[in-house]
Amino acid sequence: MFNRMHSVLLFAAAWVACLAKLLDEKMTGSWRLFVLCSLLQGAGCNAAEFEALVPASVTTLSGSCVTVPCSFTVPDQFKGNLHPGCIPIWKKKKTTISTTTTFRGNLTAYDCTTTFNNVLEDNVQYYFRIDCGNPLKYTFYENPVTIQIKGLPDAPRLTTPKEPVVEGTPVELGCSAPSYCDTHPPTVTWTPALGLSTQLQQNDTVTSTLTFNASHLHHGNNVSCTAAYYIPSGNKTVTSTRHQLSISYAPRNTSAVGSPCLPAREGGCLNLTCTSHANPAVSAVTWYRIHGEHILKIGTGSSLSIQLWNANYVFFCEARNEIGTEKSDVYKINIQANEYLSYSPALGSGGGTPFMTSGEGSITGVKVWEQPGNHITGFQLRYGTRWDRLIGRAVHAPLRLDLFEGETITQVSGKYHTSHYIYQLIFGTSRGRSLIAGQPALKSFNLYPEHEEAELRILSGRFDGGGITSLGAHWGLAPEGYGNSTS
Repeated sequence: MFNRMHSVLLFAAAWVACLAKLLDEKMTGSWRLFVLCSLLQGAGCNAAEFEALVPASVTTLSGSCVTVPCSFTVPDQFKGNLHPGCIPIWKKKKTTISTTTTFRGNLTAYDCTTTFNNVLEDNVQYYFRIDCGNPLKYTFYENPVTIQIKGLPDAPRLTTPKEPVVEGTPVELGCSAPSYCDTHPPTVTWTPALGLSTQLQQNDTVTSTLTFNASHLHHGNNVSCTAAYYIPSGNKTVTSTRHQLSISYAPRNTSAVGSPCLPAREGGCLNLTCTSHANPAVSAVTWYRIHGEHILKIGTGSSLSIQLWNANYVFFCEARNEIGTEKSDVYKINIQANEYLSYSPALGSGGGTPFMTSGEGSITGVKVWEQPGNHITGFQLRYGTRWDRLIGRAVHAPLRLDLFEGETITQVSGKYHTSHYIYQLIFGTSRGRSLIAGQPALKSFNLYPEHEEAELRILSGRFDGGGITSLGAHWGLAPEGYGNSTS
């Protein structure tokens, strides 16, 4: 008897509590109906079957859009109230918003996915509501989604090859950037554009793949992956990630040069230097001399000193690393056994790679490149009708002097920085003409032959990636049988 009375009292208490909720002015019609149905079924006042499944938070950029994945459930007794005319609504606090959203779901399939456009407010909670124009009207206050705004997009993530890359093999780089607005995904670009790139969007990520064949020219270069976000409101935000390429390759640009010791005449000596670019670094250098039809091995090492006893010397070097080998072009030097030879020692800091010009006959032309308002970056001499290799680097258009028949260079002067570059270079000729390049600043130098009959035969010194760091002059008489030409 006591148990029965206790059950009646509990049921009455539940009924009174639910009636109080029904009288609440803030209670929706669907809630009142659900409470009544629940009481009739003996389930109390529990509305747990109304549930929206949304992420706790999503992130986007200011002024951009963001898509909120959303699904929901309703109690069984309301499923028959769903129809194609039901209205999806999103509420911010107690305010309904509609003009800044694009509904992308299907309510009859319990899909309430929605895109929020032109998002400008940070850290705001939004609640989904369904209104079917019948007893099914419900706001899912228990399951809000918070939209957060990032000041700047995350930098793209660059994926690099796991194994060492060898020249001649294909390379694939990947770049993944977050997509905050699926209707305006970022555009991913590569700098420099080394090969073919493809872009793919998957969910909230855009991935670009760059494919190219590895070259030694790529080694040490920086490749940037840039993601450009075009905000629908009109702004643009760009972010990038950089990667330095490492390419393994056999020796390249191997060069053999020489610098005569003092005195630069028969019986003197010659310092030979072999330079090469390689990755991994050059592990061995071998020197050879061409003597008629024979090739003689004369030594090893990147530098080598030999004595000069006749006028015909032809050398080359071979550089080697674990990838392969490369031979240099031949280096020729003619030493004359006469009293007209002299050497003007090199002036300047002397940093970088050594060089020495070479050619048959007299010098017939000069080109000089200068950094505007600054130092000398490079030069080139013409022997007879053939231009020797460029020393240093070419920038803009060169200054040029073509010599007349019988005209020779008899003076080299200018200005230099004791710990930097050659800043001015002047070539004076036997006819009183001159070529002037660079800036008349810093310390002066003046190179000229010891004998009036001698002419400029060779320039030697050093250069680096910025320009000419030191310069010396070799004087003498051109071999007989080689005349001047301005062609």
